[in-house]
Amino acid sequence: MATFVLGLAAAFGRDLISQSRQDRRELTARQHETEKAARERREAFELEHLVEFNSLLRASVESFFDFEAAMRPYRAAQAAGQPLTEVGGAAASAGSSFQASHAALAAQIGFIVSDEVREKAKAAASDLNEAYDHELFADHDSPTSSLSREALDAAYEVLSARVREIYAGRDQG
Repeated sequence: MATFVLGLAAAFGRDLISQSRQDRRELTARQHETEKAARERREAFELEHLVEFNSLLRASVESFFDFEAAMRPYRAAQAAGQPLTEVGGAAASAGSSFQASHAALAAQIGFIVSDEVREKAKAAASDLNEAYDHELFADHDSPTSSLSREALDAAYEVLSARVREIYAGRDQG
């Protein structure tokens, strides 16, 4: 009888240990799945906003160049003493377009997760705004653009590098 009870206790102990190990493995697997799902959601969020920011930056640069081009005939008409209604309307329209695209760009910056990318994005948006202000208040035409490409190029480079990192991480994970 004692052998039977000892055998029963040993079998129960073995099953208890086995079940405990199985529970730990399942818990570890669930934790890994939860971490993986959270990482994928974060990467999808970040990727979506990086791509959106890139599009908005390109649109903002394009609208700046449109504004810059619209200001040339405006300044020429102003210097010649000609009526400004037609060229003034085109310049005002281009200026409004730039302001709208720049506002959308500035609003998107807060959604950028990476501190490095966010700082470069802020610098590019700031340079765009400074170039716009320079164009708006300049009293003569310049043969070159007032927009510095350095901050823009740095922002494009860090954006593309981060997107590559995200995709490289997906390939490895």
